[in-house]
Amino acid sequence: MKLLPTVVLSVTAAVTLSSACVQKSSKSAAKATETMPAAQGDAMVLQGDVSECAKLALDPADKRDFVFNARLRTGKHKGECIKNDIHRPILPLDEADVVKHVPEWQSANPGDYALVANVSHIDPAQFDWSKPEESARQQFWFAKIPLGKVKDTYFQLEHFPSLSQQQVDGILAKVPNIFNLRGKGSQFFKVVNDHMAGHTQMRVEFNEDVELVSQFTGTKSTTRNLIFTVEAVGQNNYMFDIFGGLQPNFVAMHRVTTMELKFYDMMMAPEGGSRKYHIVEQVKLRLGDRSVEASEAAKQAVVPLFLHKSETNGVQIKHGDEHDYMQATYNTVGNNCTNAITRLIDTAVISTGAYTPWKRTVASAMAGVDFFPAIVHNGLENRGAMKRSAGRGSEVYTHVSMCEEESMKPMRERLFEFMRADAAAGKLPKDLVAGKCPELSTKRPGIVDLIWVGR
Repeated sequence: MKLLPTVVLSVTAAVTLSSACVQKSSKSAAKATETMPAAQGDAMVLQGDVSECAKLALDPADKRDFVFNARLRTGKHKGECIKNDIHRPILPLDEADVVKHVPEWQSANPGDYALVANVSHIDPAQFDWSKPEESARQQFWFAKIPLGKVKDTYFQLEHFPSLSQQQVDGILAKVPNIFNLRGKGSQFFKVVNDHMAGHTQMRVEFNEDVELVSQFTGTKSTTRNLIFTVEAVGQNNYMFDIFGGLQPNFVAMHRVTTMELKFYDMMMAPEGGSRKYHIVEQVKLRLGDRSVEASEAAKQAVVPLFLHKSETNGVQIKHGDEHDYMQATYNTVGNNCTNAITRLIDTAVISTGAYTPWKRTVASAMAGVDFFPAIVHNGLENRGAMKRSAGRGSEVYTHVSMCEEESMKPMRERLFEFMRADAAAGKLPKDLVAGKCPELSTKRPGIVDLIWVGR
């Protein structure tokens, strides 16, 4: 059961936008041997069960059918296996997969549901909170994703420091302390750290449950929220940096997770002796400005478009000779987490005719500058996809922290437990309050704020 038939209508009108927006599937009938890798796109594929790349999956219970085997084709780590224990593209389930792993889904109409593997999820009721890092490894699930059942879409921005305090102190120590330059510099770096770095992604909220079955244990779960995210992935034990990302050192992994998994990853995962506690901003999107009907169609198109993108950008050894090739190379400016999501929005809206001619012109003009997470709000606002709550300048957009979502209540309770424990140990960051959601400040800095921080 393949995804492609479910996306043809949504994609047909969109392929003319840009070859970077919707790439063709590179399903190949070519055969590769176990000793010679087949190369195409931005990765090399190694065939057979003897692949060293498959061994990077850390848990022996991981289903080998769905562990992708791929090597970097370009960059300074060319030929090394792509890390695959946490980041994977989705893989559509065929009829044999369904019979073997999720026979209860055999009656699912392929026009109504996408049946896929490698959706990342944690179920707070089943998660072992006594050893969360170990439990988080078993995150891959089969998913039955409803098509045409999207309730709302949201832009999400995860804020995190761009510089450590040690880096800031080192920079300021070299600044002559005249005219209070160090004080002004400290204000500048605080603004930069609080607002300028980040990761963007799309949240999709459904009207009905997404059914989930663990690829490790067979246990069942559900969610109403998926996250579509594009992330830079390299070789095993890679370290990402923005300058290395300007070279073809990473692949752009189109990943599907649940909001529960992302909640843990962004707000509760270990970081620097404490936990991340990152602020997550989200704004409800309005896709298109031509009519309510067209906007609704664009909203529904987002799901098959992203699933198709994840599938065709995936590298997967499965059932012998059948394989896909990794196509997308990550680039800090040209193909990152931010402009990949704005391309998804534009593709969905243009393919359904939901943009007026003027907004389509604006979208084309903004496409070249939508690479900076902290200012992508402006591009989305100019497209009509979001609105400011009030006023001008640095007024914040209407948003609700993901932490405050009612559906995240079980995760929030665990978050507060971690915060209280870190507060008792003196490890909670000083700008956070134990038992309270990390919050975005009421002011968003504009360009003037960054230039004139000493006023």
